[in-house]
Amino acid sequence: MKDKFVVGPSPHIRSPRDINYIMWDVVVALIPVMLASIIFYGMAAVYILFVSTFTALFFEAIVLHKKISIRKFFGDGSAAITGILLGLSLPPVIGRELEYLWLAALGSAVAILIGKHVFGGLGKNPFNPALVGRAFLVASFSEVMAAKWITPGVDAVTAATALAPGAPDYSLFDMFIGNIPGSLGETSALAILIGGFYLLAKGHIDWRIPGGFLGAMGVYSIFYVAISQGFTPNFIQLAVNEVLFQWFSGTALLAAIYMATCYVTSPTTKKGRLYYGIGCGLILILIRYHGQLPEGATFAILFMNALTPLLDKYTIPQTFGEVKK
Repeated sequence: MKDKFVVGPSPHIRSPRDINYIMWDVVVALIPVMLASIIFYGMAAVYILFVSTFTALFFEAIVLHKKISIRKFFGDGSAAITGILLGLSLPPVIGRELEYLWLAALGSAVAILIGKHVFGGLGKNPFNPALVGRAFLVASFSEVMAAKWITPGVDAVTAATALAPGAPDYSLFDMFIGNIPGSLGETSALAILIGGFYLLAKGHIDWRIPGGFLGAMGVYSIFYVAISQGFTPNFIQLAVNEVLFQWFSGTALLAAIYMATCYVTSPTTKKGRLYYGIGCGLILILIRYHGQLPEGATFAILFMNALTPLLDKYTIPQTFGEVKK
């Protein structure tokens, strides 16, 4: 009789989906993006992704386990996601010119040790670890991280990204496919969307975060076109092209779908997630139009990560049966 009722803290609904299942499912969703980066940048992408992911797994195993076995080395998948996302956010030149390859290892080490385990490990870090590692690299090695871009292909040459001042007029089709200069994971919008729809179908991410993120960027882009060019006869076409350009260029899609949706650093309430996504997209688009940096997804998400506790506090849903005063 004593085992008939078990008293325990909420939540009481159990799910077969544990951390390992979700994390490795996210890795599966990143496969199209990784394949696209390898197709466009060849072995340079392979080198970067291998070094960044291996380093993240290595330091995760060192911190959590005294003796490293193969099973413990791969862990719950969270470190693998950190390493992959960091690698996808790096410029291909790091893998093409091997004297820079150590930057991928350094960024992953910072992401795991400082971005994650300084705060207590998985579930306790207030900031996205991969973005912490990338922010460190951008601040410390700005020339490599922001100035050395190459075009896709075997005989790649130095070129400007779509967001850089004086960049060529890349077609929306090339930007959608990924045949433009940029970091490994930001170039192919098609590959990012394939993985994003997979995560949405599996219920691993909430549409409110990427929806608010991209929606805020789109609304402000339309507003910017209206202010800068006026309501001309071809206003609709100009506005649509500008919105698609902002979505397909830079790290907007990658950040909205894979980075801003981090379980640990994003709000838990529905309203909080929507406001969080809107805040990320608005800060990013403001940096693009009015800031000194061509890209600002890293800083936009890190800033909103800091506001996550406030969003959770002030967007708590009304308790069932509660009557307002």
